[in-house]
Amino acid sequence: MPRQSNDQPVFFHSMWRTSSTWFFSLFRQHDGYLTFYEPLNEQLIDLDSALRQADGPEPSHPDLDRPYFDEYAGLQQGGHPQGFDLYFSYLQRLLPGFDADCRTYLGNLIEHAQASGKRPFIQSNRTFLCMDSFVDFDPPLYNAYLLRNPRNQFTSCENAGRVYYIGLSYLQFAAEVRRNDSDALRFVDIPFYYSGKSFRNTLVFYKTFAELSAVTSYYVFFCLWCLGLIDAIRLGFPIIDTDAEQTRTTLTLGVLDLFERDFPDLDLRGFKPTSYRLPGNQSNAFAAVEELVIDHFRQSGYAPHMNDIRTCLDSLVDGTTGGETDGSALFRQISDELRAAADANFAVMADGLRLGADRRPAG
Repeated sequence: MPRQSNDQPVFFHSMWRTSSTWFFSLFRQHDGYLTFYEPLNEQLIDLDSALRQADGPEPSHPDLDRPYFDEYAGLQQGGHPQGFDLYFSYLQRLLPGFDADCRTYLGNLIEHAQASGKRPFIQSNRTFLCMDSFVDFDPPLYNAYLLRNPRNQFTSCENAGRVYYIGLSYLQFAAEVRRNDSDALRFVDIPFYYSGKSFRNTLVFYKTFAELSAVTSYYVFFCLWCLGLIDAIRLGFPIIDTDAEQTRTTLTLGVLDLFERDFPDLDLRGFKPTSYRLPGNQSNAFAAVEELVIDHFRQSGYAPHMNDIRTCLDSLVDGTTGGETDGSALFRQISDELRAAADANFAVMADGLRLGADRRPAG
């Protein structure tokens, strides 16, 4: 695993609900770091509004003494941080020039931190599907990936805000299908919709999907979980198991082990992984979905990575299995639910952007 220098910019990538805000708060409290919360967050398009947001709107987030986006206050240009583009948030590789434009934007943040005599720390839940964009970065980054038990993570998403977090899962899945050449995601069809009027309209579209059964939503969510982990392994990033203080597998590092090795100046007192006691029938249902997704991925170019996925999964989840679940029947249920949701939203799509990889959306 790559080692870091004392002034190297730190970039923690993750999906949402992985304790990422807790780690952001930890770095923010240290005088040696200038921290940037979610630099691709869609709220940054209106920085003044983002800065008025309450310090801790979610009960599960740590208490903050300043607004989430406070560090961006001096970087405003045209109502948002200099170089920020709303389409960075979820479209990413669908945008020609994304790598260059995003690198320029993040480079501005890093330069600002270094000019202040601080070490830059960036935390993002919106880069886990494009982490290779940050490998050959100038200046070189210390990239790490936060990993959480997918069943706990999904349950946390449902508890903290189903429409938002589960809705985002459907949006990112739909966008990834259109920018990913693999066949792994093509077993189900989720329409891609991105409103040219407001991001709120986009979430309203995916609200119908977010309200589908937990089994169907977990299929989509677990596909994304696998993709993020596969890329972190492929890129050689340190993978932080946020469910564990100590290391449990050769593929991941426990939180205390990694911080003792790479960030000994930070105090991890107060770190406590959150776990949910899921009913047995729900754990079994999730296990059946995991088996279905792994089977689909084995029929794609991701097949060589499935042993690693299985190793990580077995170290994280509660040991339940899908039993004798009929995979074909489960897949029919998921496909039927998604088809019905797509049909219900068909009329709405006329107001959205029809994006192709060969053009930039009109804004």
